[in-house]
Amino acid sequence: MVPGDSLYSISDRYTVRVNELAAVNGLNVRTEVYIDQRLLIPTQKAPIGLRLPAVRKNPKPPKIRALSALSPDLVAYMESRSGTFAGAIFEPRSGIMYVHHPQNSFVAASTMKVPIMLTLLSRENAQDSGSVGSREPLLVPMIVVSDNGAATTLFKKAGGQKAVQAEVRARGLTHTRVEPDQWGLSTTTAPDMARLMRSLYLGQRLNPALRRSALGLLGNVVEPQRWGVPEGVPDSTYIAFKGGWLEQDDGWQVHQIGVMETNGRTFVFALMTAGQPGEVYGRESLEG
Repeated sequence: MVPGDSLYSISDRYTVRVNELAAVNGLNVRTEVYIDQRLLIPTQKAPIGLRLPAVRKNPKPPKIRALSALSPDLVAYMESRSGTFAGAIFEPRSGIMYVHHPQNSFVAASTMKVPIMLTLLSRENAQDSGSVGSREPLLVPMIVVSDNGAATTLFKKAGGQKAVQAEVRARGLTHTRVEPDQWGLSTTTAPDMARLMRSLYLGQRLNPALRRSALGLLGNVVEPQRWGVPEGVPDSTYIAFKGGWLEQDDGWQVHQIGVMETNGRTFVFALMTAGQPGEVYGRESLEG
């Protein structure tokens, strides 16, 4: 950043759209930038490339079907792997959520950073329904590089366990328990995480600009963390996601939750594993 810079001049310099640059940094195009400020330059097609439905405040609950009805090969593959697996995939076109082992509970690890982000954005929306972008700079390191220090700071700023628990409950999550002292040890299920991402995709508790800000951050996770599902889909796929990984006494828990658009179809997903022999093995399990 140099004196006189603006989001417009920076977008010209890096040949990106100014609204994409603003969205991925949780800003709006009119935000003033300052010298030495760090900005994320979009690495893939921005969230405007994802076709989003009109914001729905109170969508109908999804119909539930077995995941094997959607993808028997995925279920067979995951069941062939070591450890345990649960999955939930929501297809907006049909309104169906496909689930496998829906009652399995997992340590959320860094996927809990998404509820923390949504708690802050929902509050911002409640305070200013016309907000055109988040004013919280720590959202970028928390989501894009999975910075734990930023997450701890924002967890406290959001109001801690009580506020984040209230947020996930308001979004329809019934089997998620937020830990008061160590947010990464919160527990959840694959259907709950799919409901969380579905609520974001549908724009619940956010205005359209804040929804795009959240998806912009999730769509620009750094390359070293783009393993698992992003590795197993076509290059043309748009994907906004967050991973979580944590070693436990019985092995690694490795998860990914997100929204992707591929071959003209949109899917909201949550894939969660436990008891993986190693972190790399868990990543390969999610790649499928």
